[in-house]
Amino acid sequence: MSYNNWKMMDKIDVAVRTGDNSYRGFTGYIVPHGDKEALEKAKDWARNREYDREKGKYTITHEPDVHTFENEGFTAKILQSAGGSSQGGRLSFWACEVEKDGIKFTIGVNDAVLADLIRSSDMSNGLVKQKVMFARKAGQPGLIHEGMQSYQDATADMAHKATMKAAKKTSKWEIGGVYSSITQTAICLGEVLDSMEEYVSQTNAGWYGRTETKLRKRDVPVKTLAWVHVYRFEDGLPKDFNELMKKELDDRRYIHFYTGKPPARAKTGQLEVKDTDMKLLDEIFSLRKDSGNYDRVEITGRFARKLK
Repeated sequence: MSYNNWKMMDKIDVAVRTGDNSYRGFTGYIVPHGDKEALEKAKDWARNREYDREKGKYTITHEPDVHTFENEGFTAKILQSAGGSSQGGRLSFWACEVEKDGIKFTIGVNDAVLADLIRSSDMSNGLVKQKVMFARKAGQPGLIHEGMQSYQDATADMAHKATMKAAKKTSKWEIGGVYSSITQTAICLGEVLDSMEEYVSQTNAGWYGRTETKLRKRDVPVKTLAWVHVYRFEDGLPKDFNELMKKELDDRRYIHFYTGKPPARAKTGQLEVKDTDMKLLDEIFSLRKDSGNYDRVEITGRFARKLK
């Protein structure tokens, strides 16, 4: 399962605006419990200010109420859809009223996350019959419950984060090794020599000019690390290095190169590598074409495992 960038929270703090005080219809700002910096930001958002003409500045008229909740068992009701933006187009946050323990507040829920809530819930007049919890996807707020695919994705993401955090990291990348971070998994193709270098050139093309990236031959080739992302394989890891090589032989654009000490990652697997596989790898590098961003001429042979 791919990483979906979900963040779940065991407990939350909510800064709730008081008095006749809302921001575009929203009255609540949610942050993870214990995040003092985030809570101060939430409280500042929730304060009501009015301009004092005599003092020539804004003064605080209402301080927010701050509540701490276990992140479960909330009642949610969709109030209104995202409206239009003053800059054109539409806003992406729908207004939802949330309640627990007699405390009500209105928050904005991202429409992409809300779509799964609507699909996967029993609803009546906007009221979600399932109890919900708060979560964020790529930083965007959402409401989820156990019957949603989003909940399954979020729990898988949290388990993956915990595994990666506990895993031993290494900067020693080996051919056929599978190396993972929270967001990426890559397979190492080994160390290769790069005979070209990229440089930037300013060209007076037309009336505006442009910056071009070009290639030139190095005096001495430098060592670099070659690798591919596992997302190239929709069903997960290839069964062995040979399967990987045959796929890359068909399309050589997805090989990445890293000069210098490789990043530290957890080694999570090792593909079987045979001598015949290395011949396929040499063929891939010999057929690969490289060029600058505006060059029409493509160069072959930039990368190789050995000097010829």
